[in-house]
Amino acid sequence: MGRIDELANRYVAEWAPLSPTGATYVGIAGYDDKLDDLSPEGYAARADLTRRTLADLDVTEPETEAERTAKEAMQERLGLDLARYEAGE
Repeated sequence: MGRIDELANRYVAEWAPLSPTGATYVGIAGYDDKLDDLSPEGYAARADLTRRTLADLDVTEPETEAERTAKEAMQERLGLDLARYEAGE
């Protein structure tokens, strides 16, 4: 498994407890009895995870073309999520 794949897997593992409804929606078992923390602290925790992941992506070189594509997709999606958070949405 490449470094981008490992980073993506780590992100999902850390994201799932922060967004149990999202985790349930995408089929991750074990979260169907929980709800997201919709407090400012809950949103801040998800934004912090996104910032850390983007920073890690910036310094991680993909090992394959598939990983390069995954890196670009993650940067685009996570970057948009962070921009929405920072805009107060």
